[in-house]
Amino acid sequence: MKSAREMFEDLGFEQEFHIACVKYYNKEKDRYIWFFQDTKTIEIIFDIDMKVLQAINQQVNELGWK
Repeated sequence: MKSAREMFEDLGFEQEFHIACVKYYNKEKDRYIWFFQDTKTIEIIFDIDMKVLQAINQQVNELGWK
């Protein structure tokens, strides 16, 4: 199984780490996804499809959110 990072990269996103979050950014489509670790919340500013949802779920699993 691919990691969340690999899944997002396949979809054109780059991963960035910040103190409070993991961020994925797609420059071509100007799309962001933030995973805020302190509140265990996700912020998405676009409509998602099944492939993006699968990558989001994988990232949540890797962060250990339950």
